[in-house]
Amino acid sequence: MPSSSTIPTRRSWIGAGLVFAVIGVAVGWAVYRWRNPKPDEVSAFRSNNQGIACIERFNYPDAVQAFEETLKKAPEWSVAKINLGIALMNLARGQAKLLEKSLSTAPSHYFKKFSETIPIIRMHTFA
Repeated sequence: MPSSSTIPTRRSWIGAGLVFAVIGVAVGWAVYRWRNPKPDEVSAFRSNNQGIACIERFNYPDAVQAFEETLKKAPEWSVAKINLGIALMNLARGQAKLLEKSLSTAPSHYFKKFSETIPIIRMHTFA
């Protein structure tokens, strides 16, 4: 029969082993979840990358659409919010240039009417 002094030691080793086993299972599960994201996250990354590709091609309307789709899938993702802001800013800048070009080719009496809006548009588009 084992002595009474070895029983607490054996119990403490068994308890420590169980604690390490539980910690190991928890860490393994966390690593699995980190390496295998949810399908929504994967599709959010994909649509975000499509939006970035559209920005690189100066196709801002499609970029805005891709980033809005990303935000539908991952509404709290701040990277997509920033990218959407960049695409909207560039889209507004392009529309301001188009407006300025169309006003410069308009007859002079039309241009006098809208000449005050050009500096305002430039100021708001960070040009």
